[in-house]
Order: sequence, then structure tokens, then C-alpha cells
Amino acid sequence: MLARISILSTILVAAEARSPWPSGLRAAVSGWKSAAPKVCPCRGQLSDDCPDGFPAIGCFRLRLQCTCQLPSCNATVSCAAGSSCDLNWNKCFQSPKRVGDPCTGDVDCGPGLVCGSNSGLCRASVNAPQSSPPPLPLLAPAQSPGVANRTTLVQSTVATVKLGGTCSLTSQCGQGLLCDQCPGGGDVTTCRQGSWALQPSDYDRPYNKVPWLVAHNAYAQNVAPPNTWPYAVFLNQDLSITDQLNYGARGLMLDVYLVKGDVYLCHNYCNFGKVPLGPVLSEIKSWMDAHPSEVVTIFFEDYVTRTSPSLLTSALAAAGLSQYLFPRAQMPTDGSDWPSVRAMAAIGRLVVWTDARGGDLPWQWDYYVEAMYGTRGMDSASCPVRDNGSSGLSDRSKSLVLVNWFGDLEASSAACTDNQLVTLQAKLQACYAAAGSRWANFLAVDFFQHNTDGGAFKSLEWLSQQWRSSAP
Repeated sequence: MLARISILSTILVAAEARSPWPSGLRAAVSGWKSAAPKVCPCRGQLSDDCPDGFPAIGCFRLRLQCTCQLPSCNATVSCAAGSSCDLNWNKCFQSPKRVGDPCTGDVDCGPGLVCGSNSGLCRASVNAPQSSPPPLPLLAPAQSPGVANRTTLVQSTVATVKLGGTCSLTSQCGQGLLCDQCPGGGDVTTCRQGSWALQPSDYDRPYNKVPWLVAHNAYAQNVAPPNTWPYAVFLNQDLSITDQLNYGARGLMLDVYLVKGDVYLCHNYCNFGKVPLGPVLSEIKSWMDAHPSEVVTIFFEDYVTRTSPSLLTSALAAAGLSQYLFPRAQMPTDGSDWPSVRAMAAIGRLVVWTDARGGDLPWQWDYYVEAMYGTRGMDSASCPVRDNGSSGLSDRSKSLVLVNWFGDLEASSAACTDNQLVTLQAKLQACYAAAGSRWANFLAVDFFQHNTDGGAFKSLEWLSQQWRSSAP
């Protein structure tokens, strides 16, 4: 959420220009290049080790990985079999190109992909086959899902492939599984755990005594349907908002900015890739209408309220979400229990917080403590507190605990490694100790559906077991 590197935000506008590096951008970064540390791979780090086609950075996220790590080529140096040389970048890309690769036309991109007219990157075609994910426990099938990057979601009536089996469509997999491939590697496409949901008995437990899967920067995805807005420049998810909810996310982190009087979702630099807030809220409302027993939580990283204290409340009302809001007056601030999940369906099943004081919406750190995000938070053996807002993790006047697990500049290609079950369990155990023997309520991750061992889904199942055994 706060994981941003402003210089990268500025440099990424090059993708909008349809040419590698406009002259104005080259001039803008030339002074900084000499001071850049010579480090790659990226993970949010910068480098000047790249050739001239990459002024100032070595960690520009094409195909969601470091371009420095791609083989170099030119008019006389060819690429290995299966890849071709892009002379604009002097780098070898897989042929045909994949999602996130630079392109000049649709012919450059693989099946089901088109060349984005604004981004100059291969993306899923809006005309690609649409789909519904497999039905999840307690939930109706999706009404309007999207097409995910490297996650195949196409409906069928036959589901025979078991966990770990090779697949081409999610509909071939058993219930609760999805057909997925970890991007960026030689991983095969197999049926993997693809959902998580509360068990029936969990609905009778307090909201603060069950775990919730949170999608960090939920809006920052490159999926077209059912969305109509320009794609986000920085990516943190590759499922649509609808599919994030369908596959088990119940928390959505959204960064809101005021741009010429309108509210947009973006990463700091909003000139390119900004997403209007209204359609996102409408999509959430449609999903909540279709799932009347489900509780959803929105975390606003808020750059709107400080100047327009009522604007977010108005946006929620315009989307029809006011009817679902959990009353601020009933949010405990003394560490006591919240109502049960089932009771919240009647009281208000949309919890909305902001990190900005002084507006109509409740300030988040009155209600929960939060572990650090970014590089400092990506150590599974420790759990430092977020030191720019949250009180100490052991502060029991707050009923809830939020654990962040995402890097400063996360890549989809790293998700299957970062989100391994054993790693997430270790992080949750470290935060349990730091929080005074309290388990986490919220686990916020990037690209949450990618896994080789159940990943975030299995970690939520495991966390549910800890809550059931430790709290009445």
C-alpha cells in the first residue's frame, strides 16, 4: 500500500509513450543515473548496470521481472531458441510475448493477448473467453469474473483433475482448485488450491476472532473484464476485484487520491494508470448484493480526506454501499469483542477504515495494530510494528491485528516463492509472539492466488485452526 518508489513512478510513464525512452524522460533521469547503486535483481532496488536502452534503472518491471536479468541482444547478437530480440530494448523476450512484455502491435503478443494502446505492453484481450471460478463453500458462483494473468478461468461442466494434476482450464480442476502457473519460471500449469472461506461455525465467532485474507492494492491489476478503466501501472494483483472476492479475499486495500476534483486509485504518481474509485466501489457493491452473508473490509490509504473530509463517504453512498456500512459507534475501541460475523450481516457487513484523521470515516489505528510492510516486513522470523501510525503490537486496547506480507516493489514472478505456506506460517508465528500471544486477524499479500503448496489459502486455513483452538 505504502510500497512506492517515487522515482520509479516517474520513470514508468515511458510505457505510455509506445517508445522505449522519450527524449524528455531520458533528460529527466540522466542526472540521477550516475548516483544509482549497482544492484540487481530488483525487489525495489535500483541499478545502472543496464545498457543504454535502460537509462537509470535496471529494475523496470517488464514482464513483472527485472529487465536486467533478460539476455541482451542486438542486430548481430541473436537470442536463444524460443525467444526473439526486441531491438527497442536490446533484450531477448519469449516469442510470442507474454503478459507485461513490451509490444508495438497485437502481432507481438501471444494467444488471447493484445498490445495495450496506452501501456505498450501485452495484456489480456477484453474479448478473451469469459469464465466463472469453481463454486466456493457458502458462496454462489461468480456473476462477472475477469480473466487473470497466467490463471486460466474458463467454465466447463467437467472437473476431474485433482490437486497437483496438469490442467489447461480451471473448470477441469476439482472444487476449490484453480488452474494456475507461477509466472516468470518454468513451472507447469497444474490444479492448485484456489480458494479459502470461513467454515460455517466461524460465522458465529466475533469478527476479531477469525482470520481474513486481504488483497494489498486490490485495484492494481491488469485484468480487463468486468473493468473498463485503464490498467494500473504498478501491479499487485492479477485477478479482478470480483475474482479476488470470489477466491476468498475479504479485505481490500485501496489507495485514494484527489485528481482535479475526482477520486482515483493509484500509486503516488497518478498521471498514468490511475483507476476511478466509483467503478471499483460499484463492483464491490454488486458482489456484496450477490453474497448477503459475507463481511468485507476496505482499508483506505487516504490522500483525499485531508482536504475533502466527506468525499469518500459520498463516493460510498453514490455506489450504493452506505446500506452495508458497519456503524462507527459500534466499533469497539477498548479491546472488547466485535459482533459475530453472522450478526454483522444484519448490523452492517462492510467495515471501512481510513489512515487519515478528521473525516467522516473511522481512523484505522483506533481499532487495530499493524505490522510493518515492505522490505522491513518481509522477514518471516521477525514482526516489527508499523512505525508511522500503529501503536505497539501488544496494545490490547485494539481488538484486531493486521500482518502485512508484501515487498516494496512486489513482482508476480516472486509470489509463489514469497507466499509459500511454511514462510507465511513462520511470519504469523513471529507476529503472534510480538502481539502478546494474539493471532493475526488480517493477512495482506500480493498476488495471493499464486502458490505451489497452498500458499496464502493454506495459511488462512492454518490460522483459522489456531483461532479456534485459542479463543472461545
